[in-house]
Parts: sequence; structure tokens; C-alpha cells
Amino acid sequence: MKVQENKSQGGRITAWRGQMHVMDGDSFYVLA
Repeated sequence: MKVQENKSQGGRITAWRGQMHVMDGDSFYVLA
């Protein structure tokens, strides 16, 4: 997704998920 779209849908969560993807960011995002 583009940065502008991420901001509209909650860029902070998307950016955080990107950094935590190596850990449990992906599963947490699905549960959230």
C-alpha cells in the first residue's frame, strides 16, 4: 500500500506491523 493509503487506514498500525512482522506483528494484526 502507499503511505497516503496507510495514513487513511491507520498508518501507525501498518508501520508498526511492518517493523514487528519478524516477531508476532502479523498474528497480532490478524487478531486485532
